[in-house]
Amino acid sequence: MLMLAAALASIFFLLYISFAVESFAHPFYVDSTPKPFHSIAESTGEVNVFFSEPIELPYSDITVLGPDGKAVDKKDAHNVNG
Repeated sequence: MLMLAAALASIFFLLYISFAVESFAHPFYVDSTPKPFHSIAESTGEVNVFFSEPIELPYSDITVLGPDGKAVDKKDAHNVNG
């Protein structure tokens, strides 16, 4: 009887975790223009980075680097459409 209960508990546990929804504690990178580590001939004037959900700018940091490895951004990051 104990073996049957353990087997049933194992089956229910496996079914439970197989249907669990994946969740993340933080937004993650989805896409950007230009792409990461992509060299471009001329400045585009802006860089767009897309995340899986809105980010909180006071707790976030992003830097755009020039060909010499120095920061070229204006430190004016902002959320578009919330």
